Amino acid sequence: MTTGAALDAGALAQPRRRWVMALGSLAMSAGLLTLCLLVVDARQVGRRLAGVEPRWLAAFFAVYVLQVLLLGRRWSLISRQLGVPLGWRRACVEYALSIAINVSLPTGVAGDGWRALRHAHRSPNHRLPKILETLALDRLSGQLALLLTVLASAPFAVHAGLISPLQGALALGALLAALWAGSRWARRSTQGKSLGASLRRFVRRAASVLLHPRRGAGHLTLSLLLVATHLLQLWIASRAAGITLDVFLLCWLGPLISLSASVPSFFGSWGIREGASALLFASAGLPSSAGVAVSLLVGTFSLLSALPGALVLFVDGRGTRQELGRAGQGLAELTGSLGGRSVRRFESASTNETSGVDSAST
Repeated sequence: MTTGAALDAGALAQPRRRWVMALGSLAMSAGLLTLCLLVVDARQVGRRLAGVEPRWLAAFFAVYVLQVLLLGRRWSLISRQLGVPLGWRRACVEYALSIAINVSLPTGVAGDGWRALRHAHRSPNHRLPKILETLALDRLSGQLALLLTVLASAPFAVHAGLISPLQGALALGALLAALWAGSRWARRSTQGKSLGASLRRFVRRAASVLLHPRRGAGHLTLSLLLVATHLLQLWIASRAAGITLDVFLLCWLGPLISLSASVPSFFGSWGIREGASALLFASAGLPSSAGVAVSLLVGTFSLLSALPGALVLFVDGRGTRQELGRAGQGLAELTGSLGGRSVRRFESASTNETSGVDSAST
């Protein structure tokens, strides 16, 4: 009786924990967004948003389509490098659906999980951890391109007076120190089943794909092109709000805003993106309200551009239902096997305790 109650409590805790995380993501986004509107001149934000013309949304959507094509190409390339076959067309379709889910649901990673399950179903000869590794490296390639863009745009920031040469040198030194410490840690032994050994094995595999000259030339070029499309979308949103960003400001503000928007703990990047934009625009001598208005347009345009990706659920409805059913069965079997092991361990421990009590009483 105690065993069943313990397992029931554990099973109920999982969906409750997911709901708490989702509500926490919503609360953080709503709180930060409200704070931004309270700190800046909300009337200025409203005036900038009131004059937005539909042609800017059309331009933003055209760039988004190009982004999906580049994202699909990068994912398929990295998957093949890891020995997991994935066609470009299928990768683009799955990415469009994944983005639509990410911008519609809290945490911003639900779409990636769905993308992994669908890819795993189409690649039955490869285990789910291998599929997840391709997704992780795909994401890391984008973050690496963002980091390189920030470093490359640092001279623009110094030229524009946004940061001093000393601040740039200190930031670069801190980055180099972190990379040195990380490389020392990665060189340690990878033997064993500990978490540290598993992470070091993953880091070495990631380095063999992301940092290898021949392999990196393909995916990193695509990631840098994607950063350029994000800068173009920021420029479109700023023009829609009646703001003109020159090349220096665009190359400095864009990657940092994109970097802040990649934090997965917020609902569709709402709140964190607006806060970062307000601070960065203010540091560049521009009104904070302008940064919030531009960021709100980026978020709204991104949401409207990504929603058509949900059509995959209707076009491929039967396949989607079958894949979800198989994924659910797989997760149920995994949960059942883990639960069975827990029951056996619990019953074994209970038997040992009981026999110990009986022997002590005799």
